[in-house]
Amino acid sequence: MEVTVKWGKEKIRVPLPPLETPLSEFRKSISDVTGLPPDGFKIIYSGAVLKDNTASLASFGVKPGRALAIVGLNEPLPTPSTAAAPVVKEKPTEQSTIERIRKELSMLTSTLSPELETFLEKGASVEKEEREATHTRLGELILQVLLRLDALMVEGWEEARKERRAAVKHAQDMLNRLDEGWKKMRGGA
Repeated sequence: MEVTVKWGKEKIRVPLPPLETPLSEFRKSISDVTGLPPDGFKIIYSGAVLKDNTASLASFGVKPGRALAIVGLNEPLPTPSTAAAPVVKEKPTEQSTIERIRKELSMLTSTLSPELETFLEKGASVEKEEREATHTRLGELILQVLLRLDALMVEGWEEARKERRAAVKHAQDMLNRLDEGWKKMRGGA
């Protein structure tokens, strides 16, 4: 048994406790699902505000499958998308941008570069399907790094520009080696 709670533009299904349950307990159920304080909203059912927290749900005529709404007491309730703590997005600095570039470069050198070397050394000796899958996967991962590097704004930051340029060159060199190795494995085609 459940009811639908309309909250802003959202519709949330909430388990309906036994109808003898007092309204205060049902408020806690809604609070658990929405994250709102139990006393921070009004419950509206069939056009009436449910006020008496000691009265049972049955006394208000609440029935399974029906819809009710919640609204704020003195001010509008946060919408479901804003109920969580707000995410503060800090403006990137040159140093934070350099750190992101270095993180991408580290992924290239510590993870993808060894995989590329293994592929170039042993790729021709593995089955065709595995070889093709590895080539495709490595190419896509290196391209993803290039795209993330390209998305970083470095205008006016000379050090960040140099770091990004070096990381892009490293990624491009890896792609070139991957493609050259792939051509050799396929017989120069």
